[in-house]
Amino acid sequence: MKPNSGRFSPDNAIDFSDRLFYYFEYQLVSILDYRASDDYQTSKPLLRMLLSKMDFPQHERKKILRLAYKGLFDFMDRKRIKKHMDLIDIHLQGDPE
Repeated sequence: MKPNSGRFSPDNAIDFSDRLFYYFEYQLVSILDYRASDDYQTSKPLLRMLLSKMDFPQHERKKILRLAYKGLFDFMDRKRIKKHMDLIDIHLQGDPE
């Protein structure tokens, strides 16, 4: 890949012995540490799908389920929806309906 192809910044590049190296940092996070209420209004379907994995009060379970399903239907094609609906139900410890 070319250094200036837009995917890598020259700011994190190191030139050493005629070779170009890129330096990356990552942060390990647990989605369970995030509050679902912080993302109720998000327009990102994938994030809405992950709401069921975040921390939320039990009395908001139906709201989380509705938002997660909406994210699923906005993001997935019809062939894969059933599989992912089951995963949302499992995350919410609900019964598939």
